[in-house]
Amino acid sequence: MQQKKANGKLIGGVLSAAGAGFNLLLGIIFSILGISFKVAKESADITVNGQQLTGQAAVEAAEKLGSIFLGVGVVFLVIMVILVILSIFLLMAYKKQNKEDAMAYQQ
Repeated sequence: MQQKKANGKLIGGVLSAAGAGFNLLLGIIFSILGISFKVAKESADITVNGQQLTGQAAVEAAEKLGSIFLGVGVVFLVIMVILVILSIFLLMAYKKQNKEDAMAYQQ
């Protein structure tokens, strides 16, 4: 009986876990940035094309920018969850393949 190599599952699982960690970091950064724009929108000093926005225009721009950053943060966190699930699936498949190889080697 020929044994299959499970190295691709191990490498894929490790790379997926590393990608999940990177996406978690980006998701946290963008979420905190978006929350800070949404919470402190009245004190925002925003410059667009060299012109300082003041008053209601600055508040609206800060709110829009905060919403965009929160959306990007949520996307990174969703990608992180998908990569964690993929990593768990691949590493469990690697473990199963190693058990099967050990059983086949003993026989």
